[in-house]
This record gives sequence, C-alpha cells and structure tokens, in this order.
Amino acid sequence: MRVVAALDGSIRPLPFLVLSVVLLATGVLGRDQWLTREVVRREARMMVELPTVAELLALAVAAGEGAVGALERVTRQSSGELAKELGRALADARAGASLVQALDGLSTRTGLPALARFVDGVAVAVERGTPLADVLRAQVELARMAEELVRMDAMRSSAATRLNAIVDNPVDRTVPPPMEPRWEGELPPTDSLLALALARRPMLLAGAATVSAAGAGERLAGREIWPDLEVGLQYGWRPMDDGTEHMVSVMLGLRLPIWAGSRQGSMRREATAMREMATADLQAMEAETRGRVSELVAAVARARRLRTLYRRTVLPQAEATFSSALAAYRVGGVDFMTLLDAQMNVNRYHQAAIAATAELGQAIAELEMMTATPLLTEHDAAGAVPGGAR
Repeated sequence: MRVVAALDGSIRPLPFLVLSVVLLATGVLGRDQWLTREVVRREARMMVELPTVAELLALAVAAGEGAVGALERVTRQSSGELAKELGRALADARAGASLVQALDGLSTRTGLPALARFVDGVAVAVERGTPLADVLRAQVELARMAEELVRMDAMRSSAATRLNAIVDNPVDRTVPPPMEPRWEGELPPTDSLLALALARRPMLLAGAATVSAAGAGERLAGREIWPDLEVGLQYGWRPMDDGTEHMVSVMLGLRLPIWAGSRQGSMRREATAMREMATADLQAMEAETRGRVSELVAAVARARRLRTLYRRTVLPQAEATFSSALAAYRVGGVDFMTLLDAQMNVNRYHQAAIAATAELGQAIAELEMMTATPLLTEHDAAGAVPGGAR
C-alpha cells in the first residue's frame, strides 16, 4: 500500500495530460495522412481501370445488351475498385432509384473528373435515347486520353526533377513550360565532326593519356634488366692537435639482375601487356566514336525530315480533315466517333512532331558532347516557335 501511494504521489497530472494530447494528435494526423494516401491510390487504380471497363461496356452494348445488362455483365466478370462502384450503382438502381440517379451517385462519390464525364455521358445517353454504343466508344477514347495525360504529367514531373538536379536547383523548383527550339542551323560535314570527335572527345583524350602512361611504364620496366652502377662521394673532416684532418671517400657499386628472366622479365611482359591493352581500348573507343558520330548524323537528318514532314504535310492535312469532319458533324453528315478520330489523329501527329524535335535536340546535344564543341550558334538553337508547350 505504501508503494502504491508513493507511485501515485510521483505522477504529475499536467505533463501526463500534455503527453496524452500530443500522442492523440500524432495518431489523428498519421491516420489522416494514411487515409489520404489510400484515397489517392484508390483513385489512381480507378483511373487505370476506366479505359478497360469502358471498352467492356462498349463491347457488351454492341453485342445487344442494354445499359443495365451491360453493367451487370461487366461487374460480374470484372474485379477492381471501379467494378465495385458500378455494382453499388446497380444495387441502388435495384433498390428503387433510376439508373441515371444511381450513376449520378457514383459520380458524386468518386469525385474524379474523368470518371464524372464518363458517367455523365452514359447517363445522358440512357436518358435521351442516344445510341449507347457510340457514346461508350467515345468515352473509351476520352478515358484513354485522360490516362495518357496522367502518364505524360508523371513523365514531366520526373524530367523536371532530373533537370533541377542537373542545373543544381532545388528538386521542388517549378520548371517553366518548355519552348520548342528551332534547330535551324546546318551541322558541319561528317568528316569534320569525326575529326573533332577523335581530337577532342574527353574519353579519347583520357584513353590516349592511359596509353602514354602505359608506354612509360613499359620503358621503365625495360630498364630493370640492365645493371645499375652506383657511384658515391663522401667528404668528412675532424679537428686534430696539429690542424684539421680532411677525409674523402669514393664508393663504387654495381647491382646485377641475376634473376632477370623470372623477375624483371615478368615485370616487362606485364608492362607490355598493359600497354597493348590500353592501346586496344583506345582503338575500340575510336571505332565506337566513328560509328556513333555517323549514327548521330543520320539521326539528325532523320529527325529533321520527320519534323518537316509532320509540320508541312501531315499536320495540315490532319487539321483539314478535322475541320471537314467538324463541319459534316454539325449537319449530321458523320457520327461523333468520326469527329473524335479526326481530333485524335491531330493530337497524335502533334505529339509525333514534338517527339521528332526532341530526338533532333538529343542527337545534336550528344554530338556536341562527343566533339566538345558547340555546333549550333545561340541564334540557331535558342529561338522558339509557338506551340512548344502543347
């Protein structure tokens, strides 16, 4: 009893209360962060599942199923977060709500813009009697576009982080939208590029220095088999009663390599092998440099041709096709899928043109790295054309 009373008397209520509040707040914040991460992961899984689910619904409707039948088939044969939400919407519809109301509830629960657009499209098609197969096919394309945008945004974030690391900026610094450079200048001839690369490429310079050092080591090892003659001269003096006594000593030594074949010979052979290996490495690097420079010159020419083809031929034709499809759609001449396909082609060709420009810049940058020489002037490379940040 005295021990318990002593312990009770040693506990101070205020620090204990503060510690309890701190632990409670930490637990609440940790739980909130965990729930937030789980919500984000769930939404990401639903975005990944959306194109597949939409395509399955389109196939079911095209096979003759109604809206409810297609939803039932997809939820029965699929698994995942989106299939569970569709099953919940079907359960609401069976409980007395209309299908449109059940789909609106799904859109409200998830809060994803892409999923909300998909659900709204299906609900409008069911409510107004629009052909559901066409709507679903359009929604499939829109879902794929949304997925592609998410993927491209992730790629941009990763590239921005790498760029900040290269230029020694904080990793969270905002990178401005990129501008598409012109890259209009002409490169030097291939022979000139090869000569520059062979003369200035840092890796080749390091290889040549290694060969030179290995040759010096081989020459030094070759001298070990010769006798070493040592000559020494020493002078001394000491005071004497009758004056100073001077002493001069001359030393002559000769060191003969008696075991030259097993010792100095092995050292010389090892040094020769090191020099030959360094020479072979340098020759291999020179051959790789010649091949890589030729590949990069071809890559520059190919990227320029592709960029010109997309800008001057393919893109104008695709945009004209879209304008024609839009005009025909407004008067009922074509269906919505034709219009959407035309717009998707324009987007794909824009991406291909930008990819060709990126390939061109990458090839030129690698050529400049190999030759250690700026190949384009600032005027040729730094100018930007509108539309680089699409």
